[in-house]
Parts: sequence; C-alpha cells; structure tokens
Amino acid sequence: MAKPLLGAKELASRISAEVEACFPTQFERSAARASLQQKIENIIHEGGYRDPTPAAAQQVTILLADIRGFTSLAETYSAMMVVDLLNRYFSVMSEVIVQFGGTIDKLMG
Repeated sequence: MAKPLLGAKELASRISAEVEACFPTQFERSAARASLQQKIENIIHEGGYRDPTPAAAQQVTILLADIRGFTSLAETYSAMMVVDLLNRYFSVMSEVIVQFGGTIDKLMG
C-alpha cells in the first residue's frame, strides 16, 4: 500500500528537522529553526523548486565578526561565563541577521 502524500507543513517540518540534526550545537539548531521551516514551506507552496540553472553573478554581503579581546576574556573568566557570553552574543547577532533576511552558513572560532 502506498504511503499517503505529506502536506506541505509536515513535509517542511520533516526536512527542517533533518537539516537541524546536522548542526552540532543547540544554538545552531535553534538559529536554523527560526526561519528554516517557514522558508521550506514557502518554496513548496510557491513551487519554487526548479531544475538547477547556470550560475549567475550576484551581489551579496558577507559578515565576518570578531570579539575584540576575546582571548584575554577567555583566559580571565570561567568557561561557563565565556559560554554564556558567547550564547548571548550569538543569539543577538543571529536575530539581527534573520530579521534582515540573512542566512547563517556557519559559526566558527
């Protein structure tokens, strides 16, 4: 017996969950969850998937951010305080990026 077709919302939810599972930290999974499922739903509803097209030049903005004096901060404060600082920093930064329609490719450091 054939499996019933999934609705767009359920399909988007499953795809989003699979992608989120690839992120190593809870922070990254939460950041992805904020917009990923809705974007997938929109693509499904709009029939936005198309066969791959040739590459095209496009203007983009890339943000590389560094925390000034981070090494001395990390040496001065406990690991828990540094993790808390980074979590707060990344939460605010990711909210702003998502607010302006950006995509977070990776967090490094």
